[in-house]
Amino acid sequence: MQYTLRLRQLGLVLLVILGLFGCKSEGPTDYDEPVIYDISSPMLVFDLRDSQGNDLLSEDNPEREELLKSLHIKYEGKTYPVVISDKPIKGELRHLPAFFSGFHYAPLYYGEDKREVRLKFGALVGYKNASHRVEFVWASGQTEVITFDNTIVWRKNRIEDIKWVFTLNGKVIPSEVITLVRPEQR
Repeated sequence: MQYTLRLRQLGLVLLVILGLFGCKSEGPTDYDEPVIYDISSPMLVFDLRDSQGNDLLSEDNPEREELLKSLHIKYEGKTYPVVISDKPIKGELRHLPAFFSGFHYAPLYYGEDKREVRLKFGALVGYKNASHRVEFVWASGQTEVITFDNTIVWRKNRIEDIKWVFTLNGKVIPSEVITLVRPEQR
């Protein structure tokens, strides 16, 4: 009986040792398996203000419709007027690859109580190294120049870093939400 118990304990110890050391794993340095990356493509999101800081896209602004009709963007030799949509966009979860949708204005819902209105342009190519120049043109003809640089650093078939740099009229801005102040009307 004593012999059988010792034999079972020894068998259990051997089984545990085989379980711990029996599998080969190289962890995160194993680069043989292909990885599919889903690199998002940014949308330029505009926040328009007057010189006093008032939101020009607010539903309370009586000039909003006229303002939107007067705006356009120049990008890669083409002119894009604002496409106004009354259909709300619910959330911003992406189920499909990003596609270029031009310059548009639509309400955005983040749930039952939170509603936001967005003026957007894009999506710009985000899956490869690229530079973009976008010209936002006000009704007065004044132009705001936005640049977007996308740099992807690859090491051993893996992405090491993705850098997005946005500038507005030559100055680096911290995000893809771009606040523009309407030039004084003369």
